[in-house]
Amino acid sequence: MKWLLKGRTTLVLIDRNIRSGERFSHTFRDSTGIDPFIFRSTMLMKNHES
Repeated sequence: MKWLLKGRTTLVLIDRNIRSGERFSHTFRDSTGIDPFIFRSTMLMKNHES
């Protein structure tokens, strides 16, 4: 349960950052190699399953 809560908080932070502009998306993509939108939807699906 604690993990789920932490996951939600992380999601909100990621979501805010994505909304705050393209610059974050590029930084995120460059540093992790993951497209933030794909990452976000994957996280949402994971949270939905558990």
